[in-house]
Amino acid sequence: MSQALAHFAVGFGGFLLVMLVCGYENEWWVMSGAVLSGFWALVPDFHHMLRVVHSGVESWYYVWVHETIVADLFWFHGVMDTVDPANSNEVLFVALVFLLICVGLFEWVRFQSEGS
Repeated sequence: MSQALAHFAVGFGGFLLVMLVCGYENEWWVMSGAVLSGFWALVPDFHHMLRVVHSGVESWYYVWVHETIVADLFWFHGVMDTVDPANSNEVLFVALVFLLICVGLFEWVRFQSEGS
């Protein structure tokens, strides 16, 4: 299971890359969408919060969302948890570098298109 920050970073950075490819770098809503996308990547881990509501709901959610292919609809959440079962700092570092590269590339392209 990867750390939450790693999931958030992949969701945020992945959204920015998709927006670059689609040509939406100058839209006003892109950064808000990136933040929401980061939280979208955390949805399969909501079972940790559902534990507070009721343990039956938490176990159902874990079995039907977190432990299935459905989790990969949330920015490859299941793949990340499989690759990093020990919450390693190395995977977190790679995810944060990915985020920095995506934000830098996004802002560079946006700056270049504004100057044209």
